[in-house]
Amino acid sequence: MSFDIDEKSLQDGKPVELYRFTYANVTYSYTSAQTAQRAVIDGHSYVFSPDYIRRSEDLKILSTANQETCTITVTRTNSVALLYQGAPPEEDSVSVTVYRVHGENSSDYAVILNGKISQLHFNGSIAEMTIN
Repeated sequence: MSFDIDEKSLQDGKPVELYRFTYANVTYSYTSAQTAQRAVIDGHSYVFSPDYIRRSEDLKILSTANQETCTITVTRTNSVALLYQGAPPEEDSVSVTVYRVHGENSSDYAVILNGKISQLHFNGSIAEMTIN
């Protein structure tokens, strides 16, 4: 099935989100799924590791003219969060893209967020990233 059919299906829709962070030519890839996910994106194969990660709001499928702001929450020991302990990276230097896929259709995806971390706030055992 195609992404659009899976997205609208009550029976076959099994959405999974894939989070790809990039900083200084290093990529950190996570998934909201309970198991590792493989996906081919722009001709490159990625493995997205399961981790505690969630975003704050329901976002519509991204159109380039309408960028939204949201919060992504991870554990304080997440590799991306660790970049901000001590001397943080330069503002807007860590980019994030969030993809939505369904089940085994890992080559058929939609981009639902594309932005940069503008702030990161530690709160107990979690880290909250503001994405613009």
